[in-house]
Amino acid sequence: MATRRTADGPGFALLTFVVASIAAIGASIFVAVLAVVPAYARGQTSPEQVTAAASSYWAMVATIVVSQLAMAGVALAAWKLTGAPFRERLGFTRPRTGTRDSVVVLLAGGVPFVLAIGFASLMPSLTPPDAVFALWGECTLPQAVLWVAAIGLLPGTIEEVLYRGLIQRGFMRRFSPILSIVITSSLFALMHIDPPAMALALTLGLWLGFVAWRTGSIVLTVLTHILINSGWNIAMIVAVQADVSDRTQSAAIIGLGVISLPAFVWSLRILARAHRPPATGAGIN
Repeated sequence: MATRRTADGPGFALLTFVVASIAAIGASIFVAVLAVVPAYARGQTSPEQVTAAASSYWAMVATIVVSQLAMAGVALAAWKLTGAPFRERLGFTRPRTGTRDSVVVLLAGGVPFVLAIGFASLMPSLTPPDAVFALWGECTLPQAVLWVAAIGLLPGTIEEVLYRGLIQRGFMRRFSPILSIVITSSLFALMHIDPPAMALALTLGLWLGFVAWRTGSIVLTVLTHILINSGWNIAMIVAVQADVSDRTQSAAIIGLGVISLPAFVWSLRILARAHRPPATGAGIN
C-alpha cells in the first residue's frame, strides 16, 4: 500500500523554511543571552565587553551547535508530517553516479567554492569579521579541532537535509527542477543574513541543488558541504596563525579553482548523463 502523504509541496517547504529560520535565530539569541548574563554579573556592561562575551569562542561554538540542532528538530518534525519514508523523502539514497564518478563530483566542488569566494569578496559586510578572525588566530589545537568538527559536520549535514533534502524536494513536487533549485538556493542565502555570506551561500547552493537533483540524492551534497566548511576553516586557521599574506591566500584559492577545473568539467558530463529512474509520482526525483 502506498504511503499516504499528509503534508508536502511548495507551501509546506516554504513554511518549513520560515519555522526553521525562526528556530535557528531564536536559538542563537538564547545562546547570546546566556553568554552575556555572566558578563553583566561581573560588571562588564560596556558595548565592547558585551560584544566580546557574545562572540567568545565557546559562545560561537554553542551558537553553531544549538542553532543547527534547532533546525534539525524542525526538519525532522516536517519530515514526519509528510508521512513519507525517511530515506526516500529526504534523499538519503545511493547517488545515481558510480563510486568513481561520485569522487569526481566531490572534487568538482572546488570550482563553485572559488567562484563563491570571489562573489562574496565583492559584497560589503554589515558585520565586522573580528570575532571569527580572532577565533581563527587564537584557538588552540583542541579548540581548532572542535570548531572544525562543529562547523563542518553539523551545517554540512543538517542544512543539506533541510534545504536540498526537505525544501528543494518539496518545491520539486510542483515546480520545475531549475526553479526549485533557484528558490531553495535563494532561501539558503537569505538565512545567512550578511551579504558576503549570502553571496557565498547562493553560489554554492545552486551547485549543491544541481548535484542533488541530478544524482537523486543528498549524499554527495552533504559530503561536499562538509568538505568545504571544514577545509575552509582549517585553511584559515593555518593562514591566520601563520600570518600568511593576503596575496598568498588569494593565489592558493585561485590554484584550487585551477586544480578543480578538470573535475568540474568532467562532472558536468557525469551529471548531464545521470540516468533518471522511472517516475514514482510526487515529482521529487
